Amino acid sequence: MQNIRQFLKKSMKNIKIYFQYFIQNKILMTILISGFLLNLAAWIIFWIGLDFDKTALILHYNAFFGIDRIALNSEEKRFFNVFFVAFSGLIIMVINYILGIFLIFSGWKNFNEDDSEKVEPREMSTAFFGGYFLFLAGMILQIVILVYTVAIILVNR
Repeated sequence: MQNIRQFLKKSMKNIKIYFQYFIQNKILMTILISGFLLNLAAWIIFWIGLDFDKTALILHYNAFFGIDRIALNSEEKRFFNVFFVAFSGLIIMVINYILGIFLIFSGWKNFNEDDSEKVEPREMSTAFFGGYFLFLAGMILQIVILVYTVAIILVNR
């Protein structure tokens, strides 16, 4: 029982240190905040830009086949399919960020409380850089969703 308490105490101390590092890391915070702001922009653009009084909205237009996905305005659905892309993008982004956090902190070797500012890049593992790429992929996904959002608005005009 004593070993479990020591392990939990040490783990909580490490989590606190990792959280402080995460908050102080400007690159990660910029990517995190911009990803959420881009997703919020997609929701707002959908909400403001679409005319929900229409009986149908075009959700996907293909240059070869034309319209191939339509959202119908029935009393049960009320265009829930329109917001599916923004919602699924948010879920995928959150999963990317969680996996990125685990990769970053699992790859952070030889960490010491005393010299947290002096961690050399050569001491970092590939998991550390993989975590950064997961963060970046989550933000890039939000850019793609924002472009999709604007395209849907333009097609439905």
